[in-house]
Amino acid sequence: MSVRALVSAALVISMASSPAIAQNPLTSIGSGMAVSSVISSFRDAVSSLIDNTDDAVSANTFRTRQHLQILLGQVNAMAQGTLDKTFSQLTAAEQQVFKDVGNQIYQLQSLEKVTAQDVRKTTYAVSSSLDKLPFVKGTPMVMEYAPVYVISKTNADKGAVAITIQGSSLGTGEAQYTVAGKPCQKTTQITTSITFNCPASLFTATSEVTPIVGELTVPRTLTWWETIKGWFGNVAAPTKYTLAVNVIPTRLGEYTVKAVVSTQVVSTQDRAQEFKDGNGHCKGDRTKLFEFNSTGPEWNIYSNSVRAVCDSSKSSRCLGIQNLTSQSFGYMSKIANHGSCGPFYKDARGTVWGTAYWTEYKTTDGTAQQDAASGELNWAKSVMVKLPDNVKSVSISVKQIDGAEPIVIDGDSTSPWFSTEFQKDTKLLIIKPKKLTEALGA
Repeated sequence: MSVRALVSAALVISMASSPAIAQNPLTSIGSGMAVSSVISSFRDAVSSLIDNTDDAVSANTFRTRQHLQILLGQVNAMAQGTLDKTFSQLTAAEQQVFKDVGNQIYQLQSLEKVTAQDVRKTTYAVSSSLDKLPFVKGTPMVMEYAPVYVISKTNADKGAVAITIQGSSLGTGEAQYTVAGKPCQKTTQITTSITFNCPASLFTATSEVTPIVGELTVPRTLTWWETIKGWFGNVAAPTKYTLAVNVIPTRLGEYTVKAVVSTQVVSTQDRAQEFKDGNGHCKGDRTKLFEFNSTGPEWNIYSNSVRAVCDSSKSSRCLGIQNLTSQSFGYMSKIANHGSCGPFYKDARGTVWGTAYWTEYKTTDGTAQQDAASGELNWAKSVMVKLPDNVKSVSISVKQIDGAEPIVIDGDSTSPWFSTEFQKDTKLLIIKPKKLTEALGA
């Protein structure tokens, strides 16, 4: 395994390790180790922290990422004039600075949950350590920048988003800030801060939070040796920082309102009933009405559903449905023997047979769910939904741009991004999105 890999492995030691046996990840640095390997390990550790930052849409998450990016810039600054050296070529004081920075990053990694304040403290501690490195002195250092988030603009927006950057040694040379390859207008530049106005139309987002990445370039104060080398065309590279502004869509999500209302529930059932009758020996012609009834008084017959399949002997007849009401009907038939009324073997007895079919229904009190409203929710803009008079309960679900889908059932409620108010007397539901700063935690 390479020396760099050994240092990387030490830096990313599991947070589950016992504090009693956890080792300083930099105690294994050998005198022959390349400084570039140490710095790469620092870089990898900070990049890992950035990658493992949660995806929550909150001011704390945005600021955590912001300060980690600043910390990454500080690590990059350590590389100036040292990449071609081994650790033993640094002075004892310089070696101690590297160990201090490594320990500060390691302590940050060891936290169970990293907050923006934790990273901010680390960046200031690292900055204090870097002041002791002569080859870093005079290097522009970014310590803060704002804003970390803005609400989405439009492509037609002619305004500007002001980017303010604070730090040290920022007044050297002509600073530049570009977004998507387009330069922003510098309005102020002093040692401790720079302000740029960037076209607002560059800061747009539709359905999800979008980081808009800008690149800050600030020439640094050159050492006397770098100045001499510059006479021969070997110009020292300026300091660069990658700074991101998170753009929040104007809508916080989409809502759906469902109402449970009182209603009449109709139940149906299909019925089938066989019928049959016949004459006795020497029985005369007669009519027969077969009668059919619904299951009970609460059941009614669909009149257009009534039908019968009927068959009969030679002289008998199927005459059809009669006396149809909501709860009963009859089927009329004529039954007649054929042949002579003498010996039984000469008497062909008349018969009618078949099956009646119908559908019946009953109505009971019940409830049904119906879609009451749906649409977009925009920050700080209330939505009012008039519910049906027969509403019994209501549910509100919101699909937020951060992927969360809170559901509120009945009554007043408050979630991190919105609140609801249900006025039962007026049957009015009010959904109240919060202001962006309130929702994201300022």
